[in-house]
Amino acid sequence: MRISIIAIGSRGDVEPHLALAIGLSKAGHEVTVCTHPEFEGFVKSRSIGYRALSVEVKSILEGNLGHKWVEEGQNPARTLYEMVQFAKPLVKDLMRECLDCARDSEAVIYSTLAAIAGSTAAEYLKIPGISSHLQPPSRLQPLLGGPTRNREALVGLLEWLAIVISENIIWSQLKSPLKQWREELGLNPSIKPFLTSGIDPSGNPSLYAYSQSVVPRPSDWPDFVHQSGYWFLPQDPAWIPPVELEEFLGAGPPPVFISFGSMTSSDPKGITETIVEALSSIGVRGIIGAGWAGLGNEKLPDGIICVGAMPYGWLFPKMAAVVHHGGAGTTSTVMQSGVPSVVIPCLLDQFFWAKRVVALGLGPKPVERKNLSAKQLADSIREALSTPKYIENAQRIAKHLGSEDGVGKAVIEINRYLLSFGNAQSVFE
Repeated sequence: MRISIIAIGSRGDVEPHLALAIGLSKAGHEVTVCTHPEFEGFVKSRSIGYRALSVEVKSILEGNLGHKWVEEGQNPARTLYEMVQFAKPLVKDLMRECLDCARDSEAVIYSTLAAIAGSTAAEYLKIPGISSHLQPPSRLQPLLGGPTRNREALVGLLEWLAIVISENIIWSQLKSPLKQWREELGLNPSIKPFLTSGIDPSGNPSLYAYSQSVVPRPSDWPDFVHQSGYWFLPQDPAWIPPVELEEFLGAGPPPVFISFGSMTSSDPKGITETIVEALSSIGVRGIIGAGWAGLGNEKLPDGIICVGAMPYGWLFPKMAAVVHHGGAGTTSTVMQSGVPSVVIPCLLDQFFWAKRVVALGLGPKPVERKNLSAKQLADSIREALSTPKYIENAQRIAKHLGSEDGVGKAVIEINRYLLSFGNAQSVFE
């Protein structure tokens, strides 16, 4: 069967969907991943079909507004609202592109940010539509994130109220262009904003790609909502690690890896200097991941090197600890690798994953990106390296994740739904 997967976001969003595409391809399906131009080579390198979406996420995050979101994103509700205001003029083009991506398909799978566009395309084309998510619905994140001591429970409730209010405001902004698009397609323009709750009232399946050992499944989720486990990308047999990196790894004890992944920076030189000062002050070897911020583009002292994009699943098990931004993909790979985390969250669900790291005993409290200092970073790294329970808990979680087959379970549920398609009613009334 021809299946299109629409994946909107950074590499951490695209990579799990590429893993799912590979699993579906092995099961006999013809799969195309529809995503941003910066990931064309990445997708094609795994012999998976590719189709472009015109929006370039990297260029957005490299702009002034993107820097603001990353560096001042302590209020997820406000950041989300600003993102929607930015995206509002792009909605109609995105809806059209998602429809074009699905037009020659017999089924479509769509990530969180493509959910309404993807489900509309599926309805218009009368093909199966399945939503896929790498994090819990935003309304559940404050309730599932961390410990439930009285003060933190109150903070979680206030965060939940803020998200509910912001979602209502966001929906009021998006409703008009979405209704107009549906009218042009001859569909009922009335839309239910169900995706914020994570429950599709039509009975069409939703896939949640994270482990129940990391985030428990809510007891009130119906059977058509599937929590499969993580979708880890298998190692590319053609990939060869750089000689410089292998020599560095073999020249001393395991280093600490530090990167912000797809999070950009208006001051990459300053961030690099902070990282170098932190590592040097505690005498720890380090690897800086350049990421989209372009870190490490200066002369580095002995014991610290910089690397570009590479398979985290290969690198992280060789680290003593990983300092990262808390993206869903990066966080899951650190957990899979069995090493402690130091999380410096920047945007949206990154704050949720930072709380999960602390709640599961996998690392110290998150470090604020906005006021990041070398001392704060050094203290957190020292704590991560010197606290035995972090290592023990990280190895325990890694053992759990190693026993799961998230892609395999998701493929089973997808195939089951494809066989039964025709019984579900429209999401839209």
